[in-house]
Amino acid sequence: MPNKCCVPGCTGNYKTGKKIQVFSFPKDADALKQWLHAIPRKDFVPTSCTKVCADHFDASRIEKTTSYTDPRTGRVIEVALPVPRLRPGSVPTVFPGCPSYLSVRDQSTRETPDAKRSRQEASQLARAVEESLASYEAEQERDRFSSLEELRARLQGVSVSPKWTVIHKEECSMFLNIIDYREPCLNASLTVFANLEVFACYQGSPIKNLGSAVVPDSVQKVSSLLQILNNLSMLSEERCTYRHLAQAIHSLLDKLEASIDEGEKETVNFMKEQLLLLSAESIQYSTQVMVFACILRTISPHAYKFLRSTGTLTLPHPSTIRNVCSSIKMCPQVDSSDDTFLQYVSQRFKHLQPYEHTVTLMLDEIHIKPCLDYKGGNICGAAVNSNEVATSVRVFMIQSLLSAFKEVAHILPVKTVQGEDLHCMLKKVILGLEEIGYRVIAVVCDNNSLNRKAMKMFLPEP
Repeated sequence: MPNKCCVPGCTGNYKTGKKIQVFSFPKDADALKQWLHAIPRKDFVPTSCTKVCADHFDASRIEKTTSYTDPRTGRVIEVALPVPRLRPGSVPTVFPGCPSYLSVRDQSTRETPDAKRSRQEASQLARAVEESLASYEAEQERDRFSSLEELRARLQGVSVSPKWTVIHKEECSMFLNIIDYREPCLNASLTVFANLEVFACYQGSPIKNLGSAVVPDSVQKVSSLLQILNNLSMLSEERCTYRHLAQAIHSLLDKLEASIDEGEKETVNFMKEQLLLLSAESIQYSTQVMVFACILRTISPHAYKFLRSTGTLTLPHPSTIRNVCSSIKMCPQVDSSDDTFLQYVSQRFKHLQPYEHTVTLMLDEIHIKPCLDYKGGNICGAAVNSNEVATSVRVFMIQSLLSAFKEVAHILPVKTVQGEDLHCMLKKVILGLEEIGYRVIAVVCDNNSLNRKAMKMFLPEP
């Protein structure tokens, strides 16, 4: 239930009166004394529940909104208060039910110097921002164009670098950078078509990247067009960065790759990668280069070191190659597991022609020095059929009948092996190769007794 007004003769919030906003008495002693002196009520002592309604205050003393001035733009934001409040220093001065001399209706508020100064500064700032925005919009309007005719009109009011020869045609506008006018050579060009699409070329090759900038598909601003022309000019000047030239050469190599045979594209790709490695902040080698480097260093570490020292090619550091090789699980024990059995020749099969799938399986024995070695997180040198160190390995190799393809299919390190065990492994290898897609037509091995026993077990029982 709303509090009732305490002013004599006022019916605010009574049953017979209207519903109206009320205000509490101030807690400040001086302000409270002013309120009690203004209200015509003798020996009156207010409590925390005693209220005075809004009818007893001049309308200018009641705040119904609050405002905020943005210091960056000078814009004044005004919002309604959820509950009206009195201005500081307000005193009730309107008493309709009392003698007229008790009411003072001409009470006026004077703006403080600080408030006036803030208001004027905000007004000036807002006006300056509006003028700046209007100037910016006018500048943007002069910068924009929506057709070739508007572009030509806008170019009359700007200064295009004398390095560019501008040619206007009905279907396009061309900006040409010509060098050596005695024997004219087109160095760079920029063409704007009727639909405002942009096509940039350098040394006769299309180009989309100019350093950190990208040539847009279309352009609608003169400033953007001039910026593209400036970036293109940098490609042929002394202040051109290495990255600009590298990207231009890369674009030429892309054009060369598209015009040569499939067998020659690997060479162009190698040149492109070497070019990117020269300018790359973080070097990342392709699979082809990494395999080439690993094989070359394995064959001859000295030759690999000499090739890197010449600076002719950018190749991985030897420590990088060691890390890569040590992460590859080449242990025969790992290769003997069901998950990785014949995995290498299975991958090689994908790159063979159909006529290379017919192979012979060669079996040979190699004696090794018994030792254990820790490499790539695995202990190598143990026999797969016992807990002892291996003294020999059985090597299973396939060779194509119609090509030079030859690969090791499986290595079996053993201490001693029986004919039955060798037969089972030989059968497992043949079945595995057939399942991959190879066609094994013969097994080739020497004529020792163990091999004879293993091969004889392929004969049908009498």
